[in-house]
Amino acid sequence: DAARHGESSEEGEQGGGEAQPQAADDDDEDGELQQQQQQWIRLTLQRLASDLQQKHPSVPERRSRLRQWQRMYHPDKNPSREDEVKPIFEWVQKKWDEEFKREKAESSDKCEGAAAEAGQGAGAGAEAGAGG
Repeated sequence: DAARHGESSEEGEQGGGEAQPQAADDDDEDGELQQQQQQWIRLTLQRLASDLQQKHPSVPERRSRLRQWQRMYHPDKNPSREDEVKPIFEWVQKKWDEEFKREKAESSDKCEGAAAEAGQGAGAGAEAGAGG
């Protein structure tokens, strides 16, 4: 029994001695995982940008694809992969905002022009009505 206890205490000491190198290995593994994660993010962004430009030339197609990616890469839909999908989701949001703002600006310019024309017509009619 004493020999067994001696062996197990030696194993415990060896295990304790290996814990420090394992901690260094864990740091190496974490660093490697972070590098792999960054590479995955970079490649995914490149693929999405290429896909958006080449395969979806029309505005409705791009908007549809962006909405699809918003759902696919939303951090709430991927809680265990939030660190991975968040930069991609932010990029998709940025592209969505660019697309939406461009279209919104174009439509508001048209609306402002139409409102200005309607305002001039209404003003002339109101003046004519007041004078008569």
